[in-house]
Amino acid sequence: MIGNLNANGLRILEIWPNKVNNRVPEHIPVNIQNFYDQALSCLKSCSWDAAGMMFRKVLETATKALNPDGSASKLVKRIDEMHSKGMLTKDLASWAHEIRIEGNDAAHDEQPLLKEDAESLNDFCEYFLIYTFTLPKKIELRRNMEMDCQVSQ
Repeated sequence: MIGNLNANGLRILEIWPNKVNNRVPEHIPVNIQNFYDQALSCLKSCSWDAAGMMFRKVLETATKALNPDGSASKLVKRIDEMHSKGMLTKDLASWAHEIRIEGNDAAHDEQPLLKEDAESLNDFCEYFLIYTFTLPKKIELRRNMEMDCQVSQ
């Protein structure tokens, strides 16, 4: 059918393959980029449980990178410690716990992870990475650029 589908009485119900955000946020350590990319590949191949476990691994590795001097060895305590230190807002800590819990369920629960849950984990994980790595680095780069401009004037 050529032309406007709606005008011809047709509507799109589903597109295959499903569009998956396969863009890894900027300014993330290479190992975390690799884990996130693996999670996205699992999501794209409809491997919901594998995606859930990989999103949890992204969070695990990210919290270690963000808080290398932290005393907590378990992820649940590391998230709480980072929140109490002011490194994570209440909402980010809540998201992190959601990724942790759903990732654990993907690994250990007898019921398979649902597509919607895996997609939500992707959203939460992406926003977590943007907030904790991408935005701080962009701000740093912007400040450095402004300082360079001031020095050259």
